[in-house]
Amino acid sequence: MLKMNLNDLHTAYLRDPLLVDEFSNSLVNFITSIVKSECRNSSSYRHLEDVIGESILEVWEALGSFKPERSQFTTWVNMVVRRNIVDVYRKYNKRQELSIVPDFSIPHQEKGPSDKLTLDRLVGYLNDEDKSFVLMKLKGLSELELDTFFNRREGWANDKWRYLKIKLHALNYGF
Repeated sequence: MLKMNLNDLHTAYLRDPLLVDEFSNSLVNFITSIVKSECRNSSSYRHLEDVIGESILEVWEALGSFKPERSQFTTWVNMVVRRNIVDVYRKYNKRQELSIVPDFSIPHQEKGPSDKLTLDRLVGYLNDEDKSFVLMKLKGLSELELDTFFNRREGWANDKWRYLKIKLHALNYGF
């Protein structure tokens, strides 16, 4: 069989579902090349596989929404993957901002490693509103969305987040 570009292969796949292997292999290779190109300057190569995997799933799940009259297939895939890369890094950065790894995973010198609380247990010590706030923040909601959800003034979520990070840190270290 002739080597087809991904746009032609997608069209052929729509007509002949038996081309699923060739189509999926080409799609995976294309997505991998986009992610590697977009993330080449990233310092966290260990997350590259996660980004590739999530991007593949995102594109595959969104295949039904592709409209050939609006763009070429490869342009559409590129857009879906780039949005997914941003989403994945946004989620990762939210977890870093919460300081799960740097602050909460390093046991306090006066406590043994077995005494270290997990994030789930830490959040369990919070009241219901604070739990909801932390979980929504981890899901990637912006501060403006949190202000609106909790029906508070603009900037409240930023203040609340600073307070909760200090509170979680103190709970973890027993202060």
